[in-house]
Amino acid sequence: MNGFKGKWIISESLLFLFALFFFLLGYLISSYPGADRLFNSVRTPWGFLTSIFIYDGSGNVEYFLIFAILFSAANISHARELRIKRTAVALLASVLGSIIANLLDLALFFFTDPAASSYGQSGVVYGLMGSAASMALLDIIFYILVAMGQLRHNDSSPDQGPVGHARNILSIASLALIFLLTFVFMALDIKAFYSIRPGIDSFVHAMAFGSSAIIFIIISYTHASDLLWVSDQDESL
Repeated sequence: MNGFKGKWIISESLLFLFALFFFLLGYLISSYPGADRLFNSVRTPWGFLTSIFIYDGSGNVEYFLIFAILFSAANISHARELRIKRTAVALLASVLGSIIANLLDLALFFFTDPAASSYGQSGVVYGLMGSAASMALLDIIFYILVAMGQLRHNDSSPDQGPVGHARNILSIASLALIFLLTFVFMALDIKAFYSIRPGIDSFVHAMAFGSSAIIFIIISYTHASDLLWVSDQDESL
């Protein structure tokens, strides 16, 4: 494998490499005796940033990997450069959304319960869910608009061959699955977003999901030519 090809593989594996580093680091930090000094609380206000690096022992790894796989599959019909850019934006939106959620949570603690605290990596996981949901919504709308335009002008897309058609089918199916999973999950387990349960800071889940979704949409809209349009370029995986 030459260095150039290796660089592309690493870039396209960014979500999974991030998961490996992020959750392993969280596990190591959580085993440190003084980890409670990194919690998000009025007593430790820096925790809005540091608390996302503490592993809480929940199923965050599995959820993150599920949405990482679906996110990658949903972008498989796009050009490689676009896939990498979208992955970077999704990660940025997920982390920023989690930090914003923690800041809002800290403000909530200050005004309602100064003795309360929270920690865990679930904010980044829900942030990725929000980013993926926004991407799915934007792409589904774009595909519908393209199809309507082709019907209006009695046009048809160029034949991409069996591999191209397979990529498109996988991409659209993954987009639909992301959209359904996200909102079906919200419907089936609404308490995970909008109520407080013992040991679960649902406020952070909801705020991280919403903040990351909005950040992803804003970045995508302001860089539409780089992040939104489907490429006609026929590339190998």
